[in-house]
Amino acid sequence: MAAHRLAQMLTCESAFNDPTAAIITFAILRVAMGAGEFSLAATLLTMLQQAVLGIAAGLVLGYLASGNS
Repeated sequence: MAAHRLAQMLTCESAFNDPTAAIITFAILRVAMGAGEFSLAATLLTMLQQAVLGIAAGLVLGYLASGNS
């Protein structure tokens, strides 16, 4: 039971950290390459958009995979 719960927690943590790191990395690269200025608000908005899209995609794909379609 504890091993299963630990595996779930690590999966959830990884599912959050990886996209967060990617968004922050791309924002920093834009500044470093001179393609724009860093905006905390724009970065947070991008993170929110990605979270909402990820949840929506997960719900749709989970529903389809469950065979209830």
